[in-house]
Amino acid sequence: MLSIFYSTNMSINFYLHNFSEYFLLRKKYPKYKELINKANNF
Repeated sequence: MLSIFYSTNMSINFYLHNFSEYFLLRKKYPKYKELINKANNF
């Protein structure tokens, strides 16, 4: 039970971190938006 909670928490933190990185990147470098979208499609 604890391991399930831990892994879920880890994945949530991972996704939140990735989302914040993505958002900052998009905000800083709008020209990289297409590149990020292409990377997300893989």
